[in-house]
Formats: sequence, structure tokens, C-alpha cells
Amino acid sequence: MLFSLYDIESQFSLIMQRWFNSFEELDSVFNLFFSIKYKPDMYLENQFINLAQAAESYHRRRINNQALPNEEYQRRIEVVLIVFLMNMKGG
Repeated sequence: MLFSLYDIESQFSLIMQRWFNSFEELDSVFNLFFSIKYKPDMYLENQFINLAQAAESYHRRRINNQALPNEEYQRRIEVVLIVFLMNMKGG
């Protein structure tokens, strides 16, 4: 258990309000995260992917990501492809 009621007793109302306010936006994050706790017989690989998906989903919903300008995006793709092709050729 991450914390007990005693630990959050003085802020219980605020914590519950935040939980319910966040639930609609983060329901899939919560489901993925808590599936580990409530389905302990899940394969380890599935536990890992659920946690990775929860982290990715949280990041996409909560962190303000700005798209790269198209020219910068294309430049990065070219660099990745060049490095990939060099590694495939053993260079």
C-alpha cells in the first residue's frame, strides 16, 4: 500500500476531489496502472507493457507537447534512417 488513510486524513477531501476530477481524463491510465495490483497473476511481460502504456498515456494527456516543425521532423527522420542504414551495413 502506498499510503494509509491516516497518512492523508488531513487532506482526504482534497485528494478525493482531485481523484474524481482527474478520472474522466485519466481513466485508461488508472485502469492500466491498477491492473497490476488487481490482477496479480498477469504475465510479467503484460505487467510491464501495461505500466509502459500507462506512463505513455499519462504523458500524452498531461504534458504539453509541441509538435516539431515539419522541416525539423524530416531532418530527425533522415538522421535516424542514416544511422540505421549504417548499422545494417556494419559501418
